Amino acid sequence: MKKMEKAGLIVLSITLFVATFLLSACAHVETTSESAPGIAYEIPPGVEITKISYYLKRIEGSTKLFFDVGLKNTTKEAHVYRLSLFLNEGPSGSIMYPIKGQLAPGKELVQNFLLFHDLLPKGYTVLVEVYD
Repeated sequence: MKKMEKAGLIVLSITLFVATFLLSACAHVETTSESAPGIAYEIPPGVEITKISYYLKRIEGSTKLFFDVGLKNTTKEAHVYRLSLFLNEGPSGSIMYPIKGQLAPGKELVQNFLLFHDLLPKGYTVLVEVYD
């Protein structure tokens, strides 16, 4: 009887783990500047944010928050941008656009990056700076 109970607990544990993983893997949100409260943008002239989405992804044994952000250079010169993202919950991160070289005029680049946070944010601030 104890072997049956142990087997049942193992099956239940595996089922709960898989369900939790699937729910966290499906959590994906896209926002626009008009859509969600608690979201702020500080963007200089000559650059557009073309995409922002965030999702939870299981990596190295734990769930992490990832952002996909697209920037477009609308100036007539190539530039390097620094994108900083500040979560209302406290964590923050920055990334260079592009990581190497410069973003050519009229070009768009979507990059993803990891924030060491395990929950979907309630709000965030996006700060873009020209970094030449």
